[in-house]
Parts: sequence; structure tokens; C-alpha cells
Amino acid sequence: MHYVLPQKHSDFEIVYYREAEGVTTINQDTYEIASDCLAVIPPNVEHDELLYWSKRVLYCRFSSSDGSVPLSGYVFLTKNRYSQDIYGILNRIIEENISRPPRYEEYIDLLVRQILLEIDRVSDKKKCLDVVARITEYIQNAYGENIDFERLSESYGYSLSRVRHIFRQEKNISIYQYLINVRMNEAKRYLKSTSLSVREIARRCGYKESNFVTMFNRRFGITPHQYRMRLNPGEGEQDVVIFSKDTE
Repeated sequence: MHYVLPQKHSDFEIVYYREAEGVTTINQDTYEIASDCLAVIPPNVEHDELLYWSKRVLYCRFSSSDGSVPLSGYVFLTKNRYSQDIYGILNRIIEENISRPPRYEEYIDLLVRQILLEIDRVSDKKKCLDVVARITEYIQNAYGENIDFERLSESYGYSLSRVRHIFRQEKNISIYQYLINVRMNEAKRYLKSTSLSVREIARRCGYKESNFVTMFNRRFGITPHQYRMRLNPGEGEQDVVIFSKDTE
């Protein structure tokens, strides 16, 4: 085991854990270290490192005189499909620094910029997926409430228009349509498995009764009451979950 005490640097640091296992704490956030994960730590950000074992770990420290580093904060990335590309660029930086051919410093500068762009692209993609996952989970838990998507988006550091874009991009459905789908399928579950009144089901699904009946009928071509009457639980008939991809 090897422990690096909490420390700060006046420059940037990239750490690529090619073959290693352990934990690291960056700015009070703790992450599990596994092979082919990496961390990018900006200047003056405290971090430590506890390695249970390691065979190959690459460190690269650099400074930026013009402030053009395309990262807004620290980054920790687990293994992904771009890991080999990033590892390859780091090895080229090492080779250039060892052999030092003509204008090697300029070339290393280009390689560092390239690796930062690769990391930033992967990091942004990961952030978008995390936001979509969080909003999806939030909707599934709070579908009966009046959800303020603008405030929800801002709480994750995005504008509503940005969240709408990345949600549709990842889910192939609008965020509002996804909410309706969850509500309607929860309504079907209530109608099938409970004796709750239509009014109560509407309330639990975030609707007034009249709006709920209209929406349910529009979606399934049948009223909630008719849907319940046609069910025959005695035969164990399984309900079909319908997810529409209608536009907003």
C-alpha cells in the first residue's frame, strides 16, 4: 500500500492509472481507483491518493500561461472507450520528453492540448448522461408533483433548453413526454392493482380528475373506468406498458 498525503500544486496534474487499485480524494470527493481511470487536478485543489497496489501509473504536470485549458474544474473519469486513446497520447508525451527531437516542446504542448480536449469531450458527455439519469430518477419518484423543470435544470448547472436538448438526444423523447408516460403507466398500475377512485389516482399522478380522464383517453383510446372494467386479474393477464414518443 502506498499513501500520498493531501497536497496542492501550483500547476495542473493528470494522473492516469493504467494498472492500479485504490482510492483518491479530490476536493473532499472520494473516488475508487481502478485500471484505466484518470484524474485531472487543477492548480490549488487539494487531493490525496491511497493505492492498494499498482503496476503502472502515469503522472503529467503542466502549467498554462494563457489560461486556455478547456476544463472548468477537476475531472475524474472511469474506464471508457476513449481510455486507450488518452493513454496513447500520454505515452507519446513521455517518448517526446525522453528522446527530445527538434521542437519537441512545441509538439508536447500540442499533445497536452489534444489530451485535454479528449478528456473534456468525454467529461461533458459523462456529465450529460449523469444529468439525464438524475432527472429520469427524479421524475419516477416525483411524477405526482408539479415539477418545475427550469429550477430542476438550474440545480444541476444547466439551462432548461440545454436539459431539454440532451434529454431528447439521450432518450429520443422530450422530457415532458417522458413525464406524461410515467404518469400514465403509473395510472394504469393503480387502476389494475388498487381500488382507489379515479379522482384519487388522478391526484396521485399529478392531475385534476377531468384533465386526467382526457389525457388517459387520448393516450389509450379508453377512459380510466372502462380500462378498469375490462381488466380480468383472475387470468393473471399482464398489462402492456406503453411509452409514446409523441412530440411535445
